[in-house]
Amino acid sequence: MRLNQLSKWRDDFSKTTTGKGQLIGRVLGEAIRTVKRQLLEMDYFKPSANEEDDIDERKLQFAPLTNLGCESEFAGLSNCIRTTGGSTPLASHSRKAIVKQNGLLTNSDFCEMSEDDRRKKWKWARSSEQARMARRLETEFLEKVKLSRQLAVQKKNESAGCV
Repeated sequence: MRLNQLSKWRDDFSKTTTGKGQLIGRVLGEAIRTVKRQLLEMDYFKPSANEEDDIDERKLQFAPLTNLGCESEFAGLSNCIRTTGGSTPLASHSRKAIVKQNGLLTNSDFCEMSEDDRRKKWKWARSSEQARMARRLETEFLEKVKLSRQLAVQKKNESAGCV
């Protein structure tokens, strides 16, 4: 699929009045921007001083077709969303992914512990300094995200003249 075709679809969808069409247009726009940024990071696609900034279609034919690491992560997220019915917050999915990745619940040492030892380990995991620091970092990050969303909406309103 060509970037020009995706750009055309983005423009077509962005003109629609339905929320779904506008969402598809925005997602296509982000996908195009991301692909162009990733391609320009490769030496092969970096524009020289006499070339245009646009990506050469001939060179694009030799680009890798997939990003397996990214596709794998999206497949895992998609599977989690499907199994939970789509109503679980992203933070919960993130926590589940961390538990799945660190393998504590499937660790043979943890599984062979007595019930009392497991409780102590869980209590330590909830109340340790590392856990408090992680919660504090998460809170700070979410506050920054919320603030950046508010600033983005404010800038959008200012540029549209809705102040």
